Amino acid sequence: MLKITLDALPPAAFSANRSNSNFWVKAKARKEAHADVGLALLKAGWDSTQMPMEQVMVTVTFYLPTKGKRDHGGLVERMKPIYDALTPPDYYKNGAKAGELRRDGFAVIQDDDLTCMGWPTYQHEYRPREPGILIEIEDVSF
Repeated sequence: MLKITLDALPPAAFSANRSNSNFWVKAKARKEAHADVGLALLKAGWDSTQMPMEQVMVTVTFYLPTKGKRDHGGLVERMKPIYDALTPPDYYKNGAKAGELRRDGFAVIQDDDLTCMGWPTYQHEYRPREPGILIEIEDVSF
């Protein structure tokens, strides 16, 4: 099982409540999320030479800094750039090789669709001084 820990909550620019975010705000947030995922993968000891996992179970734990009101759907929507960093939609189309670190994704999982990921499980904990996300990816391809 691969466990990835990010030190911040997902980018707010991707929440439907912030649908008025312009392209540049989202592009910056996507770039930062990609960099955060890359660093978290290195810390987790991810083997970049292995082929992408074809079928996985994903559990996401949000570490919330306060007990204030939170919108479940908003947090889930904000995961989009993080899932994109785990697998680019054009991974195979552009001729990338296993383990190749690309600008648009790290190819940890084959795709972020229902066939590969199914419906991730979402949960939360309160951590006042340590907001972030724990993403657990279990390969169930066998």
